[in-house]
Amino acid sequence: MRSPLILNNETIRHLMMVAFSRKEPETRALRAQVILAYASGTRISTISKCLELNRPRIYRFLDQALGMGVLESLEERRGRS
Repeated sequence: MRSPLILNNETIRHLMMVAFSRKEPETRALRAQVILAYASGTRISTISKCLELNRPRIYRFLDQALGMGVLESLEERRGRS
């Protein structure tokens, strides 16, 4: 079982801006939507159905958010570096 994400008001505001912005890259917006949904207590299977993402991808987003920090995890990392 994963740890809950506890977000302060400023972080929530920033994630909302990213999640619903039309100028942000789609992956960044999806990550923000997943983090907001998980932090609000939505089940992972529900997030998967609503956002049409597979569960391993959601788990990856959440593991990065829990491991490196919420705002840092919004950036897409490619490769092994």
